[in-house]
Amino acid sequence: MEDRPPDESALMRGVFEASPDAIVVIDADGRIVRANAQCSAVFGHDPDDLLGEPVEVLVPPRLREAHPARRGAFTGGGGARAMGLLQLAAVRADGTEFPAEISLAAVSHDGEPLTCATVRDVTARLALQQESDRVREELLATVSHELRTPLTSIIGYTELLLDLGESQVGPAARRMLAIVERNANRELRLVNDLLDLAFLDDREHMDAEPVDLVEVVRAAVDGARVGARGRGLELSSTLAAGVAADGARALLVTGDEQRLGQVLDNLLSNAVKFTAPGGRVLVDCAPREGDLVLSVSDTGTGMEAVEVPQIFDRLYRSPRAVRDQVPGAGLGLSIVDSIVRAHGGRIEVDSEPGVGTTVSVLLPAHVEPVA
Repeated sequence: MEDRPPDESALMRGVFEASPDAIVVIDADGRIVRANAQCSAVFGHDPDDLLGEPVEVLVPPRLREAHPARRGAFTGGGGARAMGLLQLAAVRADGTEFPAEISLAAVSHDGEPLTCATVRDVTARLALQQESDRVREELLATVSHELRTPLTSIIGYTELLLDLGESQVGPAARRMLAIVERNANRELRLVNDLLDLAFLDDREHMDAEPVDLVEVVRAAVDGARVGARGRGLELSSTLAAGVAADGARALLVTGDEQRLGQVLDNLLSNAVKFTAPGGRVLVDCAPREGDLVLSVSDTGTGMEAVEVPQIFDRLYRSPRAVRDQVPGAGLGLSIVDSIVRAHGGRIEVDSEPGVGTTVSVLLPAHVEPVA
């Protein structure tokens, strides 16, 4: 018996109806011309009742003005063509909203441009992700707290032993104690970084007051100067024109001075670590179109463009850092990113291999409340 190819139309109808996700097909005017059976489970609408309706009936009223249908996303055509995955909100027949993952693809049928929208309800997935994040952060905070207590004790007693006279602690023991102290301090910094990551997404842990970025720059540069000198680097800062020599509070943002200092400390630490002896590190602070910009530039190793988006990921370490055994746990820039986002700011990175890197932190300028 000769095998017969399946009827293509029947096959596609079967695939369309068997999809675990809701699928609606929309014409160039943004009206639904086809809906599969899963629309009943996802949206609470009978598929036949959706035919001829504008696609916005599936969109929460508050979002309809910004919906892709308003921006001409449903006027494409010419063969199957993916249009991207969108994270949006949708609305059920009873008016309840739910988070949705929507995939759009432009298709053509008998010369008519259509858009196929595949909609997945991700409520359960997001709830699971949030619970997972909560448990992870809670565990991280608990473990870090339990580690910090003994480390603080080790460092304290080590310092006491190092303060004893030569008759009580000999040269060999003193060298070993110095190693213990150095490594304990390194571990304590790591634990503090982990605790920071556990809490930085919570704005309640951020103070909100006017902060003078000029003073933040001066304090951070003074703190990094010894380390830079030890590596044979030139470290300098250029304060914005118009800032008074006596340190007048001319460049203000609203935020947490300690956390903003931590941002600059981490950026300077990275610049110093990845700049070879004889190089330069420059810190600048200046206004730009309603923002204030803190930038750290170095003449270090630089990065390939493909590496730049990854440097703020937790625990990311560049291949060069691993190869050269540069100290670090890959947490510093992740902390910088969290602090900046908590302040409503953003980060720009300009880097070129063999030339250097400039990291710019843009923060909204402080605005005095209107009386």
